[in-house]
Formats: sequence, structure tokens, C-alpha cells
Amino acid sequence: MAASSDRWVEKLLAFNRFDDEFRKAVRLSILSNLILVNSLECSSEQDFSAKILQLLTVDSSEAHDIVIERLNMLEHFWVLSKAAETLVDRSLGFQLGFGQVDRREPPVQVARDKRSLVLGNLLAPPPKLPRSATKALNQDDQELGEKQRWAQRLQDIQKRAGEWAGISEAIELPSVLSPGEKARLRNLVFTSGAPTTMAGHIRRFEKFESWAAFAAIPFYPMTEEKFLKYLLDLDAKECGPSVIPSLRTALKWVAFRIDIELPDVDSARILSLEKQVFDKRGKPLKEAPPYPLEVVVAMEKFVTDEKQPVPPRLFIWWVVCMIMASLRFDDAVHVRPSELEIHEEGIFGVSWQTKTERKRRGTKFLVPRVSFSGVEWLQIGWDLFHSCFKDNLDRDFWLPELYSADRFAAHPPTYARSLQWLHHLVWRVANENGVSAVVLAEILLLTWHSARVTLLDQAVQQGKQPDAIGLQANWKNPGPLVLKYARARTSVPANMIKEIVQEYRQACVPRCIREDDLVDDGIEVEPSIVGFFMKTPKKGSSYEYKIHVCAADDLNAIACGRTTAADCEHIGDLLPDVTLLCKHCARERPDVARAHNFQF
Repeated sequence: MAASSDRWVEKLLAFNRFDDEFRKAVRLSILSNLILVNSLECSSEQDFSAKILQLLTVDSSEAHDIVIERLNMLEHFWVLSKAAETLVDRSLGFQLGFGQVDRREPPVQVARDKRSLVLGNLLAPPPKLPRSATKALNQDDQELGEKQRWAQRLQDIQKRAGEWAGISEAIELPSVLSPGEKARLRNLVFTSGAPTTMAGHIRRFEKFESWAAFAAIPFYPMTEEKFLKYLLDLDAKECGPSVIPSLRTALKWVAFRIDIELPDVDSARILSLEKQVFDKRGKPLKEAPPYPLEVVVAMEKFVTDEKQPVPPRLFIWWVVCMIMASLRFDDAVHVRPSELEIHEEGIFGVSWQTKTERKRRGTKFLVPRVSFSGVEWLQIGWDLFHSCFKDNLDRDFWLPELYSADRFAAHPPTYARSLQWLHHLVWRVANENGVSAVVLAEILLLTWHSARVTLLDQAVQQGKQPDAIGLQANWKNPGPLVLKYARARTSVPANMIKEIVQEYRQACVPRCIREDDLVDDGIEVEPSIVGFFMKTPKKGSSYEYKIHVCAADDLNAIACGRTTAADCEHIGDLLPDVTLLCKHCARERPDVARAHNFQF
């Protein structure tokens, strides 16, 4: 959509920061309306770039293709337009007839006002520039802006490479793609990946370039000798053990995207030097300690304590949800509140972006309705969450960052600041609940990964099935057997967690117990044998998936007698899905049917 630019836009475009192509794109698009540009609610230059690119896809595809290759100019345009916003508003007011009245102030008053203004500016603290990583309300928009910024730096690397980049395009062949389509595909290639991943790889590549320039060594074409010389220099500076493998990965990542010829970075000389650095400076891997279960008990009770402020209670509730679902910090952040559902089993949710899955299909998780302390912490926290954020559920992060003890911030949680709140609140909660000093000292060693490993550690110690542990951890391949009944992926770990909680509560000894308090009711009950089986299919056969149960007195016999244990696979003592239970086996084993509420 072509638009005529106003005089303010022409004044801004007169700066030598912009080239003719960018000026053309501004005049062709909505960027020519400076009032509209200033009316967009943007927290940073990157946020503005992300929103404008989305609007230009509808407004003017030609302008979009031009601007997407000049993001630095687009950011400069926004900075200049915001700086001129006051003058534009004042000029518009005068033109419409309701502008400010030209009022002359006495010279003494003018001097006094100027002096107070100067003193105020000198005494005021330095302004903090907004950072998109902490101020953006929408993580998708913030991430898109960050990716566009790093894509621009990747494009600068390609320009510096010159003829050495785009080797496959050097062959003159007829192309069916238009220039706009090529630019769009190139932008997709440059913006593929997480912003933090892009930042790490591009920074390492740029440091390699800077070293070559400082050493007066031509960077292109890249050779194995140049790379080895750089690695020897890093070794002389006592670099860490992960520097060389990270650099090799960065070179491959950048070379793949800008289509540049790369030497063999996996040669014997390079790998030998990498091993030597690791042997000299390698350190033992630090593992996150799990939460002590008595601390989890105190946290559950804190959620239900109505005397405490609401924000800390919600923060602790969020952490306990992470523990029960074995979520990483980023997994628990990237959850849309509108997609959370609570049922009898617990809270069902979807992490729309995880460490291992960045596609937008999401990874499902379940926070089971269990409690180490016996209190209804999950339901109380759920009601508290919806009463506090009933008008603000349309966002793409679960809980905002805790700003103070009485309110939340408007942006997603940041790792370091939230970890400080975690140590402070969990230590206080555990101390008030009478936890021992030894356990209190362990709280300060907790990390955000501790929430993920707590129940997994308990499951391993209690010898739970590896398939159930894998499902609880949301591993991509927990075992070939569990993939046969994907509908039960949440029920298996939920039952495992219920067993862990039940065993903890049975083993928990109250402080007031005495040695002579043991009671023997004289009733001896033999343990019931329970084992579930699934029939092994033969090649080319067709049958319904049914889960059978063993006979009450023989683990090697099927209760219904319609098949044999030799023709089945033993899937453990947990029933993954009650709807798949064989009804004939349920009639023969009424104890199993009652335990799982089987409906005939």
C-alpha cells in the first residue's frame, strides 16, 4: 500500500544513516505515517522491529523485503522518531488550532526553572535503558526481535566474507525464485535457532575474526593452520575445557548458514589439542542437589497458609508444581496460563518451548494431585492463581517475576533474580517449619534444576521402572514399550509419584512417637500378586490392544485364560490405562478392578 510521507518523515530520512532503498521502503509503507509509528507500544528497538515486520507482511511485501535486510536502519528510524515525538505532537496541535498558547514567562522565573531543571538532571540517577529480555510482555515478540538482531550480525559476517560466502550460489544457474522469495528464505535461515544459541555461536565467530585482525592474519580463506594457531593462543591464555568444542560447533553453525567453505575442524591435531586442554583444566561435573522431602512438606503447607502474602505463596506453589512435574526452569516459564486445565488427576499443561523441543507443537506435562504433607496445596494454589490473575491470563508465560513480597512484575521470570527469591523464601519457609540446621544449609545449594531431579532421584532410589521414570522426565524415548500406548503417557508417572508420596508418608515418623507406641492388630494379610501383560503381536496380525493381569496365585498365568504369559510381554505392576484392561481378567481379579475403579 503506497503512502505519501509527511514532512517530519522526510526530515528524518535526510540523515545519512539511511540509504535510498530504505527511504523507498518507508515511503511505500505505513512507516511514512510518523504518528502511527509513535503510537505503537514498543519497549525497545528490537520489539519495534518485530512488530513492524509483522505489519509489513500485510501492508507492503516490497517494503518488507527491503526492510528485513536493513534492520539496523529500522531501529535507528524508531529511535529518531521517538526523539522527535514531542515536536511532532506540538506541531500537529498548532496546525489543528488547539496547540499550546505562546506564553512569555518573566526572565527571573525562566532562569530559576532552568536552574532547577539542570540540578534535577544532575542529581537524578542515570536512566536505565529498557532491555527486551526483561521488559517485553510477550516472549514470542521479544524472541523474534532478539533473533532479528543476531540475524543482522550474521548477515554482517556474510558481507565481510565477500566472495568466500555463498559458494553454492557462485555457479550461474537459472533460478525460479524471485528476489523477494530469496530474501525471505535467507531471513528464515539466518533466524533459525534460539536467540541464546545464535548469540553464543556468532560471538565466538566474531572473536575469531577479531583475533585474526589483531594478529594481522587474513581471515579468509579459513584454513586448519589458522584455526590451530588461534587454539594455541587460547591454550596459552588458559582457556576453559569447553572453549574449543564450543568454538568448533560455532564455526560449523555459522558456515552452514552463510554457505562458507570450512576446513576440517575435527582433524587429529585439533582433537588432540582439545583433549590436552580438557585433561589440564577439566573439572568434575556439578550436579544439582534434589530438594529434601521435608522441605517440600514445608513448602506445601506454606501455600495453604492464608496468613502469608499472596505473591510468595503463588511463587512457592509454582515451584512445587515444577517439582511434582519434574520441569526445568524454562519449561515452567514457557507455559500459557490459558492452556492449563485442572482435573481429578491434577493440572494438565503444555510447555510450548523446551530445551530439547523448540517446535511449537509443545510438550505435555502433568502436575499430579498428590501431597507429601496431606494438605490440598494444588487446588488452593490453583484457586489463588486464578483469583490473582483472572484478568491477565492472555500471556505466554506461567507466572510473572516476583518483584517484591507484595506484588509481581509484568515480565517473565529471570533465572538469577528468581533463584535469589527461591533461596530466600524456601529457607524462611523451612526454618519456620522446624527443619534441621543441616537441611537449612543445603537449601542455599539448590538450583533451578533441583526441581527437575527431586522426584527422579526418589524414583531411582526406590527402584521404580525405567519406563515410568523416562515418562516423568519427558524423555523423547523412555522405552519402546511405552510408545505402544501413548494415551497413557501421563498416567504412568502419575501413579509412580503417588507411590513415592505414599511411601514417604508411611515412613515419616512423628516427633512425638514413643518406642512403646507400636500396635499389632494381629491381622496377617498375604500380599496380592499383581502383574500386567500385553500380548505380543505377530507380523501381519491385527487385534485390539488389551492389557491382561496375572492370576491371583501365579505370576506366570493370565487370569482370563484366553492367552498365555509366553505370548505376552510383562509391562510391570502398574496399570498404564484402566480403559485397556481386559474385562475378562477384571472379572477374574475383582481386587484389581476395585483398586483401579474399572467399569464393566
